[in-house]
Amino acid sequence: DWSSDVCSSDLNKQIMINGFSTFKEYFKGFENQYVVIGGTACDLIMESEELPFRATKDLDIVLIVESITPEFGRRFWEYVKEDIDIYITGSNSYIFSSQLATRLSGRYVEIPVLPFSFKEFYSSQKDLDKDSAFHEYMMVGGFPYITQAHLQDEMINMYMEGIYNTILVKAIEERINRKQQELNPKNITDVSLLKAISKYLSSVLGSPVSIRSIANYFKSNERKISPNTVSVYVDALCEAYLYYPVEAMDISGKEVLKSNKKFYIVDTEIRNFILPKQRYDLGFTLENIVYFELLRRKYLVYVGKLGQTEVDFIAKKDGVYTYFQVTASMVDESTFQREIRPLQEIRDNYEKIILTLDRFTLGNYEGIKVIHVIDWLLEDNN
Repeated sequence: DWSSDVCSSDLNKQIMINGFSTFKEYFKGFENQYVVIGGTACDLIMESEELPFRATKDLDIVLIVESITPEFGRRFWEYVKEDIDIYITGSNSYIFSSQLATRLSGRYVEIPVLPFSFKEFYSSQKDLDKDSAFHEYMMVGGFPYITQAHLQDEMINMYMEGIYNTILVKAIEERINRKQQELNPKNITDVSLLKAISKYLSSVLGSPVSIRSIANYFKSNERKISPNTVSVYVDALCEAYLYYPVEAMDISGKEVLKSNKKFYIVDTEIRNFILPKQRYDLGFTLENIVYFELLRRKYLVYVGKLGQTEVDFIAKKDGVYTYFQVTASMVDESTFQREIRPLQEIRDNYEKIILTLDRFTLGNYEGIKVIHVIDWLLEDNN
């Protein structure tokens, strides 16, 4: 009721005030090295204007890196060690750079954040059945704003252009600034080339490629660039968490191979924006969705190699392997045999699954499960 809400608000406010007062006292003299933001900042402003505000229990601050002194760093670490949780967020390209990861080694837990899974997307689509919702998910991806705002195509394109350019420009600019401080900087100097390589990777999602094959592609299109340059630009795109490289694994020996990698894009709608004429590419879209669902379920994911045959994914967790094939349909006999044969040739007893959009071939074929991909995406995987 209303009175309990007031009491809860007052309690939150008292917790926030006590916490902020302790923080201010602890960092007295260092006021120029941090800025208070979020609910605490809003409460301070609203209180000064004698306006009501529902306080929160957390304390959000931005550290002004350019002004931080060693004394503040030592003081801050002492404060954090007093039974306080600290969450570091920011630009992908810097937060998970090798430099920062080295400094935090053994003292942090990484919490990857991805666009909505289909299960999360479907939970927000109250007026759609699961098949219609999945069609929509393949079309618009999983960025929360698009999901909630029900935007028209033109507005979606504008929104995606903003996200894409922010990733490319801001993330890469930060990489340049960071690399300039290192002994052997490998800078990104040509944004048009970066976009061209990104477009090429989008066009070959789910296909094995190498750095040299990318360089050869541009050479054949009268744009000569060295494999070293390609490697730097591809690394930048992956470091910005726009593309995810997947290595190949020998199924028999369970050894990672130094062969071509496959790349997947963090959200299908970014690919739709980059390659609008290929937005109905069902096979690669489906494979991309399954790959990121496996990541969400905490699997290490590889491409499987067994002689001349290939399995779409080997998923490893807690020392246990699961093999996955992904296909839009298995109704055609030749497609059925093409998808099931590589799994039949694997001689171990780990689980083997084919995920498909057709409902006519579902079942168990001598231990190989054929499951509808929507049912698999919606299953309880806790």
